[in-house]
Amino acid sequence: MKFPKLRANWAALAILFVSSGVSLGGCGQTSGLISSVSPTCSGANRALIGVGDGYLLHLCGCNGAGEAAGTVVSSGQILTCHLAQADTQVSFHFGQGAGSHQIVPVGAPTLSATPWVAGGQQVPQVYPVKLGQSGVTYIFQDAMTGVQGQIIVP
Repeated sequence: MKFPKLRANWAALAILFVSSGVSLGGCGQTSGLISSVSPTCSGANRALIGVGDGYLLHLCGCNGAGEAAGTVVSSGQILTCHLAQADTQVSFHFGQGAGSHQIVPVGAPTLSATPWVAGGQQVPQVYPVKLGQSGVTYIFQDAMTGVQGQIIVP
């Protein structure tokens, strides 16, 4: 099955990154994907994951190899976020796309599902999730697009 619209979106995303000259190399930096009112990981023990149309995005607070801020994960891949500490607050940042989204747990243990977020929101919304256990992996997905991710808690 081919997804020409998704491919076009990725091409537009690549052009945006190249033409803007803006990097998401660290927490709190913004680009065309993230609104200037977006929250940051300025405090300790915070991680932030962006949710867009057909992708998830590392924003800050994930500490594993390949988890640098700005790393985009699309359908068919799994976003992995290694937390530095078990008491890290993980939040999902919505507002990067036109489509509706909801983060839901997959399997056990489960994290709290986010509310359904309508597409085309003017102001990004951030929803923290409660993890509750250490030494586990929480698997989740965007209910609209099926893009999956996992949070690994030490």
